[in-house]
Amino acid sequence: MKLISEISFFKFINNKSNNGEFESATQEYSETIIEEQNILKNQEEGEEIVENENEPEIEKELTETIIINESIENIKLFGNNNNNSNNNNKKNNNNNKKSRKKRKVHENNNNKSVDVQYKKGYFINSRGMKLVCQEWIPHNPRGIVIVLHGYGDHGQTTLAEDCKIMARNGFASFIYDQQGHGLSEGVPAYIRDFDDLVEDSLLFISDIKFRFPRLKRFVCCTSMGGAVGTLVSLRKPEVFDGGLILLAPLIKLDENMIPNPILVSLLTWVSKSFPTLAIVPGENVLDRSIKDPQKRVEHANHPLTYKGRARIGTGLAILKATSFLQSHLEDISVPLLILHGSLDRVSSPTVSEELYKKAISADKTLKLYPTFWHGITSEKDADIVYNDIINWMIERLNPKKDFVGSASF
Repeated sequence: MKLISEISFFKFINNKSNNGEFESATQEYSETIIEEQNILKNQEEGEEIVENENEPEIEKELTETIIINESIENIKLFGNNNNNSNNNNKKNNNNNKKSRKKRKVHENNNNKSVDVQYKKGYFINSRGMKLVCQEWIPHNPRGIVIVLHGYGDHGQTTLAEDCKIMARNGFASFIYDQQGHGLSEGVPAYIRDFDDLVEDSLLFISDIKFRFPRLKRFVCCTSMGGAVGTLVSLRKPEVFDGGLILLAPLIKLDENMIPNPILVSLLTWVSKSFPTLAIVPGENVLDRSIKDPQKRVEHANHPLTYKGRARIGTGLAILKATSFLQSHLEDISVPLLILHGSLDRVSSPTVSEELYKKAISADKTLKLYPTFWHGITSEKDADIVYNDIINWMIERLNPKKDFVGSASF
């Protein structure tokens, strides 16, 4: 659904092009955006007060949990039913005993039920926004997986299933809906600055570290979440004592999705007054992300999935963050697992290769899946991806083992 201010903006543009008379359109536009501007103003004013109180907690160790649980239940998780994928994986690896042996780690849990404690709640970020979070805790977990979702996405469906897969394999799994996404508060899909997302993620991760201090933490990030996770690793690398897992990370947009410089300049000018306008041109990201038509439609039709055009402020924040990351790849030092589809038309797989080459991490792994699109866990053969992730994490639970870089295409 379009905001009133968006509709009025287009009327303003049309009036300008048709007769060059701005007065009436400008007045109408100004009147219709008052409410939206007041919301943003209140957020910014409240931000200064709340931020001063809470900001130190992001950098310091927590002394109590920040999560407020709204529901707690004990559930049983059963293996997935994607048997065709597993059978295909086995056939494709008949001549590779090592790969076949590794794949058993995930497959052996497919038909086994696991008792898990599921919690749903929220925490309040430094800007006073309520961010909804979930967790799946198996008995005696072997490690921690924290999932950071991508642009327009949320943790209520597909990524919740990913967390359950991790929990079935012994990893306590956590996810939260980032501001303006899913069930969390904020203007839908609006990102003022990626620093906000980094601070929220650090606060969330700090809470998990406080509650599970002895377990290794793996941060698993998809798409835009990959940009957030990588920025977190640059600010506070000690968070990643297990490793950083990047699934099609948004370090650079596909060339066809980057607006031309003239348009960027125009949008920058407009954003100074109207940052939440959803008018950034370009193909819908959903159409480029998921190969399977049925899964694409299901995801697009979910009420919590953002379907509109990108907001100006969000688009500019993405360009700023990705530009920064491209110039700091050589500063990344945490253990890395980078997974990318070679046919990705949203984020560039070439830059993932560049990240692998430039990162100074002693332990780094790159895997490119030849026929996969952007949403690699939505592919029919997604079990390959899950197996690669789970095996990589299990290997790194061994404190005595040393790892060296490896890449496969």
